[in-house]
Amino acid sequence: HTGEMPIARQAVDSLRAIQQRLAKSNEAYWAEQVRIQLLGASAWVAHAEGLSGEALELMRAAADAEDRTEKASTTPGPLAPARELLGEMLLRMKEPTLALVAFEATLAKEPDRFRALYGAAVSAERSGDQIKAKKYVARLVAVCAKGDKPGRADLAVARQQ
Repeated sequence: HTGEMPIARQAVDSLRAIQQRLAKSNEAYWAEQVRIQLLGASAWVAHAEGLSGEALELMRAAADAEDRTEKASTTPGPLAPARELLGEMLLRMKEPTLALVAFEATLAKEPDRFRALYGAAVSAERSGDQIKAKKYVARLVAVCAKGDKPGRADLAVARQQ
């Protein structure tokens, strides 16, 4: 996202090393969690390099793997679900209808996530579904009703609608 490609590639290399180390240590669950992060990070690197097809393939693989993974009882959910990141990537690729599907899938699994609600609203608007766009904006504003004002720029825009 930042355009710092050397740092991004270094992060991918670090994730790969961590994943391999966990796999060798018979830490299958954690190795898979890191593999999902590795796929997602690799997808964003591919996207930044203009390799759209590869980027989508990697991000879909990350999202599918995350969907198949049961969350350990002692861990929180993902900070940034792979399916939500897929939606953000699709939006950047000017595919709002497909992005909306990804954001809605995220919301079905993890309701009321800020980025998923905002992404769904933007995707719906860009794909011409004003009813869904208004529904997601209203839900975002309701979820953040007690949030700081003006708060995040995305929320300030949503509150004006």
